[in-house]
Amino acid sequence: MFTTIPIGSQLQALYRHPDSAHDMRYLHNQVQEVLAGLAQTGEIPVFDNIVMGHNAIGAVLDGDIKENDIVLMVSLDGAQLYESKQSDFHVHPGGFIPGPNKPKNLDSFLIVGLHHLTALQNEGPVIWDSSRDVTFMSDLYLIFMTADGPRLIYWDGMVGHSRKNGC
Repeated sequence: MFTTIPIGSQLQALYRHPDSAHDMRYLHNQVQEVLAGLAQTGEIPVFDNIVMGHNAIGAVLDGDIKENDIVLMVSLDGAQLYESKQSDFHVHPGGFIPGPNKPKNLDSFLIVGLHHLTALQNEGPVIWDSSRDVTFMSDLYLIFMTADGPRLIYWDGMVGHSRKNGC
């Protein structure tokens, strides 16, 4: 049986602790640093972060991504999470697909989480930020849909590596 973990309540919970609430403003803070450096030197530093890309900076400058907005990605990879491993981002599972065999129709599993995300994008989650003691509506942006090679076919619709004319 497939288990879904709604992303809206996970995001709201992250803002309940001041440290994780501060971490949730990472994108906004980093873009502001890049823009300040750009204004001073006329150059963007070495591209070592998604924040330094034209798309992220452009979306902020155009007003599409605002200070309290949340940027998400979804991955169809299996994950091996380690308690003691340092990470630059938060990993929050949207669900679990039981094994040991792969599902025959992955879309039936994905639609539940994507439907929930769409509802949140239409209405916007109300979030209380404990570090600033403010309540706000956030817009959610799904910017990356990633997968390992065999699972990439679920996003791009190609036939994959095991077909006669695979990629």
